[in-house]
Amino acid sequence: MRLGEVIRTYREKNDLSMGDFAKMSGLSKPYISMLEANKNSRDGKKIVPSVTTLQKVSRTVKIPLDNLLRMLDDEQEICLKNDGLSEQERELINGFGRLNTDGKSLVLNMINQLGGTRAIAGNNINIIGNNVRGNNNIFSNGKGHSFNLIAK
Repeated sequence: MRLGEVIRTYREKNDLSMGDFAKMSGLSKPYISMLEANKNSRDGKKIVPSVTTLQKVSRTVKIPLDNLLRMLDDEQEICLKNDGLSEQERELINGFGRLNTDGKSLVLNMINQLGGTRAIAGNNINIIGNNVRGNNNIFSNGKGHSFNLIAK
Protein backbone atom coordinates (compact mmCIF):
# COMPACT_ATOMS: atom_id res chain seq x y z
CA MET A 1 0.00 0.00 0.00
CA ARG A 2 1.23 3.50 -0.78
CA LEU A 3 0.95 6.43 1.62
CA GLY A 4 -1.64 8.07 -0.64
CA GLU A 5 -3.85 4.99 -0.38
CA VAL A 6 -3.66 5.16 3.42
CA ILE A 7 -4.71 8.81 3.31
CA ARG A 8 -7.54 8.25 0.82
CA THR A 9 -8.90 5.28 2.77
CA TYR A 10 -8.87 7.28 6.00
CA ARG A 11 -10.53 10.29 4.35
CA GLU A 12 -13.27 8.16 2.80
CA LYS A 13 -13.95 6.25 6.05
CA ASN A 14 -14.20 9.52 7.96
CA ASP A 15 -15.98 11.54 5.25
CA LEU A 16 -13.19 14.10 5.03
CA SER A 17 -12.25 16.30 2.11
CA MET A 18 -8.63 16.78 1.10
CA GLY A 19 -8.84 20.22 2.65
CA ASP A 20 -10.08 18.77 5.94
CA PHE A 21 -7.25 16.24 6.00
CA ALA A 22 -4.75 18.96 5.09
CA LYS A 23 -5.85 21.10 8.05
CA MET A 24 -5.73 18.15 10.43
CA SER A 25 -2.28 17.01 9.28
CA GLY A 26 -0.55 20.32 8.73
CA LEU A 27 0.14 19.37 5.10
CA SER A 28 -1.14 21.39 2.15
CA LYS A 29 -4.19 20.37 0.15
CA PRO A 30 -2.18 20.24 -3.13
CA TYR A 31 0.39 17.96 -1.44
CA ILE A 32 -2.36 15.65 -0.17
CA SER A 33 -3.66 15.47 -3.74
CA MET A 34 -0.21 14.62 -5.07
CA LEU A 35 0.31 11.95 -2.37
CA GLU A 36 -2.99 10.31 -3.27
CA ALA A 37 -2.19 10.39 -6.98
CA ASN A 38 1.41 9.32 -6.27
CA LYS A 39 2.76 11.89 -8.67
CA ASN A 40 3.91 15.46 -8.65
CA SER A 41 1.44 17.65 -10.52
CA ARG A 42 4.25 19.92 -11.76
CA ASP A 43 6.57 17.36 -13.33
CA GLY A 44 4.61 14.08 -13.29
CA LYS A 45 7.31 12.31 -11.26
CA LYS A 46 6.55 9.92 -8.41
CA ILE A 47 6.00 11.56 -5.03
CA VAL A 48 8.57 10.60 -2.40
CA PRO A 49 7.31 11.72 1.04
CA SER A 50 9.68 12.62 3.85
CA VAL A 51 9.81 11.04 7.28
CA THR A 52 8.26 14.24 8.60
CA THR A 53 5.31 13.75 6.23
CA LEU A 54 4.95 10.16 7.42
CA GLN A 55 4.91 11.37 11.03
CA LYS A 56 2.19 13.92 10.27
CA VAL A 57 0.05 11.37 8.45
CA SER A 58 0.64 8.83 11.22
CA ARG A 59 -0.64 11.24 13.88
CA THR A 60 -3.62 12.26 11.75
CA VAL A 61 -4.80 8.74 10.92
CA LYS A 62 -4.06 7.64 14.52
CA ILE A 63 -1.70 4.83 13.51
CA PRO A 64 1.68 4.55 15.25
CA LEU A 65 4.52 5.36 12.86
CA ASP A 66 5.98 1.85 13.12
CA ASN A 67 2.61 0.35 12.11
CA LEU A 68 2.27 2.81 9.24
CA LEU A 69 5.73 1.86 7.96
CA ARG A 70 4.74 -1.82 8.01
CA MET A 71 1.58 -1.04 6.03
CA LEU A 72 3.55 0.57 3.20
CA ASP A 73 4.71 -1.70 0.42
CA ASP A 74 8.24 -1.94 -0.90
CA GLU A 75 7.42 0.37 -3.80
CA GLN A 76 6.78 3.32 -1.46
CA GLU A 77 9.95 5.38 -1.43
CA ILE A 78 10.71 7.65 1.52
CA CYS A 79 12.96 10.70 1.39
CA LEU A 80 15.44 10.84 4.25
CA LYS A 81 17.25 14.01 3.22
CA ASN A 82 16.62 17.29 5.00
CA ASP A 83 14.77 15.61 7.84
CA GLY A 84 17.41 16.46 10.40
CA LEU A 85 18.55 12.85 10.55
CA SER A 86 22.15 11.90 11.14
CA GLU A 87 23.99 9.68 8.67
CA GLN A 88 23.72 6.81 11.16
CA GLU A 89 19.94 7.28 11.42
CA ARG A 90 19.63 7.29 7.62
CA GLU A 91 21.71 4.11 7.45
CA LEU A 92 19.45 2.44 10.02
CA ILE A 93 16.29 3.45 8.16
CA ASN A 94 17.69 2.27 4.83
CA GLY A 95 18.71 -1.05 6.40
CA PHE A 96 15.28 -1.40 7.97
CA GLY A 97 13.67 -0.93 4.56
CA ARG A 98 15.63 -3.86 3.16
CA LEU A 99 14.42 -6.29 5.85
CA ASN A 100 11.57 -8.75 5.37
CA THR A 101 8.50 -8.55 7.61
CA ASP A 102 9.97 -10.82 10.30
CA GLY A 103 13.19 -8.83 10.35
CA LYS A 104 11.29 -5.55 10.70
CA SER A 105 9.26 -6.96 13.60
CA LEU A 106 12.42 -8.17 15.30
CA VAL A 107 14.14 -4.79 15.00
CA LEU A 108 11.05 -2.91 16.19
CA ASN A 109 10.80 -5.20 19.21
CA MET A 110 14.46 -4.58 20.05
CA ILE A 111 13.95 -0.82 19.80
CA ASN A 112 10.84 -0.99 21.95
CA GLN A 113 12.61 -3.03 24.62
CA LEU A 114 15.67 -0.78 24.66
CA GLY A 115 13.46 2.28 24.91
CA GLY A 116 11.32 0.75 27.63
CA THR A 117 8.17 1.06 25.53
CA ARG A 118 5.58 -1.55 24.65
CA ALA A 119 6.53 -4.79 22.92
CA ILE A 120 4.86 -5.63 19.63
CA ALA A 121 2.35 -8.43 20.13
CA GLY A 122 3.19 -11.76 18.61
CA ASN A 123 6.95 -11.62 19.02
CA ASN A 124 8.86 -12.50 22.15
CA ILE A 125 12.17 -10.68 22.15
CA ASN A 126 13.74 -10.53 25.59
CA ILE A 127 16.94 -9.13 27.00
CA ILE A 128 18.56 -12.20 28.54
CA GLY A 129 21.88 -10.82 29.73
CA ASN A 130 24.87 -8.66 28.97
CA ASN A 131 28.03 -9.54 27.12
CA VAL A 132 31.41 -9.77 28.83
CA ARG A 133 31.97 -6.01 28.78
CA GLY A 134 28.45 -5.47 30.12
CA ASN A 135 27.54 -2.77 27.63
CA ASN A 136 25.70 -4.67 24.91
CA ASN A 137 22.40 -6.41 25.48
CA ILE A 138 21.97 -10.05 24.49
CA PHE A 139 18.53 -10.79 23.08
CA SER A 140 16.54 -13.96 22.66
CA ASN A 141 13.77 -14.35 20.10
CA GLY A 142 12.10 -17.15 22.05
CA LYS A 143 12.99 -19.66 19.34
CA GLY A 144 16.37 -20.76 20.67
CA HIS A 145 18.34 -18.00 18.95
CA SER A 146 20.17 -15.27 20.79
CA PHE A 147 22.14 -12.35 19.46
CA ASN A 148 23.97 -9.22 20.57
CA LEU A 149 22.84 -5.72 19.80
CA ILE A 150 26.03 -3.71 19.43
CA ALA A 151 26.01 0.07 19.31
CA LYS A 152 29.06 1.66 17.71
